[in-house]
Amino acid sequence: MTIIPSFSQLIPSPLITFTSADLKLISPQYVYSTTQTVLERSIIMHSEDRLVAAMIYFTSTVTFIVGPLILWLIKKDAPYVREHGYAYLNFAVSYFLYQAAAGFLYFIGIGIVINSVLTVLWIVFAIIAGVYALKGEVFKIPLVIRFFTP
Repeated sequence: MTIIPSFSQLIPSPLITFTSADLKLISPQYVYSTTQTVLERSIIMHSEDRLVAAMIYFTSTVTFIVGPLILWLIKKDAPYVREHGYAYLNFAVSYFLYQAAAGFLYFIGIGIVINSVLTVLWIVFAIIAGVYALKGEVFKIPLVIRFFTP
């Protein structure tokens, strides 16, 4: 006797739905990997993690290291926040070194211009990186040297 499958078993449902019970079974700290797509990350990742990662960049426009460091230490167990925390740390150290190098050029007169440009770039790139973090992506900030990796 052969069993003939029903029509609903032959054609999969075009929509994937998640219930709150399904999402509680998935722990984001164990499922997250760098090979996942942005959509998969945003489904698995909590919106709180995205918000904290974005706030790391947004608070850097007001406080250079204290605000982002506090936020990073609060949520350091979340992989997405950890990834953005290391990205911000590399960003901060790199641009601090550039500003220090420009400080030596104050004698010539270009140091003021270079520091002004670096400050504007700092604010612009921090805002762009924060928006990307809210979307669940990672923005590669230009001129950043990777001193630290997660």
